[in-house]
This record gives sequence, C-alpha cells and structure tokens, in this order.
Amino acid sequence: HAFLGEESVPAGATASADALRCALDACGSDWLWVVDPLDGTTNFVQSLPLVGVSIGVARRVGEAAERRWACGPEARQVLVKGGVGAAVGLLSLLFPQTLFWGEGSLQHVLDGQRTPLSDVWPGLPPALTARALVDVSSPFPAPAAAVAVGGAKLLAIALACAGGFPGGVIFPLFFAAAAVAHGFAGVVPAALMPAWVMSLMAATQASVTRTPLATVFMLGLSAAASAQLSVLLPPVIIASYVGVWASRAFSTATFFPYKRVD
Repeated sequence: HAFLGEESVPAGATASADALRCALDACGSDWLWVVDPLDGTTNFVQSLPLVGVSIGVARRVGEAAERRWACGPEARQVLVKGGVGAAVGLLSLLFPQTLFWGEGSLQHVLDGQRTPLSDVWPGLPPALTARALVDVSSPFPAPAAAVAVGGAKLLAIALACAGGFPGGVIFPLFFAAAAVAHGFAGVVPAALMPAWVMSLMAATQASVTRTPLATVFMLGLSAAASAQLSVLLPPVIIASYVGVWASRAFSTATFFPYKRVD
C-alpha cells in the first residue's frame, strides 16, 4: 500500500488527482492511504475543539473507470469556471455576508447580524460592503432580508460545487440555514428562536451530507458556553434525522459518494 500526506498536495481537484496517480504509480500498488494529520487547521488556531485526524483510502479500479468528486467532475472547461467565479464574485458584492472567512463568521448570522460583520472579520475593507443589499453592520431589517442572505449563500455553494471548486460545505450550509431561520422571526416566538435556528441548521446540513449524528456533534461542540444544550439538543437531534428522511424521500443520491468496497 502507498501513503500520501494531505498537507503535501497543492489545493485543487486537478492537483489532487495528479498526486493520487503519481503516488499509486510510484509504489505499483492499487491502494493508497491519504492522511490529513490536522483536519481543521483554522479551528485549531482559534482553539476550537473541532479538529481531528482524517484518514481516507483510494483504490485504482482501472484507468477508464469513472471518477467521482464531491463537487463535480474532475475536469471543467475554463469558460465554465470563469463564469462561475464571476457569478460568485457578483454575489459577494451584493451580499458580502456570503463570503466565508472561517467558522467565526457563524456568529454574525446566528444572532441575526447583531454582531456586526466587522467584529468577526477584522480589517474588513469598506469597498467590499459599499454595494451590499443588506446592511452588514446592523441586525436584519426584515425577515425577507434574512432569507435573501441565506438564499444567496445557498446559491454561492451550488455555483462553487457546479464549477468544481474545492472546499467544504458543512459550515457554509450552517451559515445559510441560520440566515433563513431568521426569516421566520415574525412567526417563531423569541424564546424558541435559538432552538429553531439550530434545528434548521441541523436539518439542512444532515439532508445534504446524510450524517445526522456527526451534525449534532458539531453543533454541540461549536455552541457557545452559555447555550442550554440540554434544551437545544433534543430538537436538533430530531431535526437532523428528519432532514435525512426528507432528502431520501426526494432522492437516493448523496452529495458525498458512499460506496462499499469489498
């Protein structure tokens, strides 16, 4: 078997594919173990407990075999990537909230933008927010504004995945769901808003990744110290499994390709 360190590979799907082939060819084996010794570098630097060691295995099944990637096929036309990049850039001008600069940005949307964007993004250039359709320095002015931010974030995620750009979707999905949840502020009582926001975050994330328990685990660990987890976790657990059930009712396909290897 061959081994490959994740930190030694440049970013990008093409670089990853080349590294896999080179490692397999070098050892003459069809099996390759990929190890990321510190998965969650940003969390580690910020002293957040959401870190771990990630270990994956790849097997060569033939040069002509179909290759699947989390965010689309291996090869994409330059024109498509350029168009997707331009579209995401335009979204970021209209909705700077959709730019994801780390898990700390969640606080900006969890409390309905009561925490200004500049507090979680030190040195935020004014030119980046000058054309914002929703003011980033004050709470959501109306439920529609919150839904617009959440919808823009979901669109940015979809465009990035369709264009084959690498990157995670877990915390961006949390961000989008939290914004959409605040769109129901006029319907959900204020006392229930924390549970409602976390539940929609869990349902959205679990419906995409089909990982309900891991979703609950991540939300529980990333919650503030003042959060009443004994009250929040039961509805979050239920929402996670409801999200998985609902997504399976629509489609059996998953964002991540789960496949049994004998």
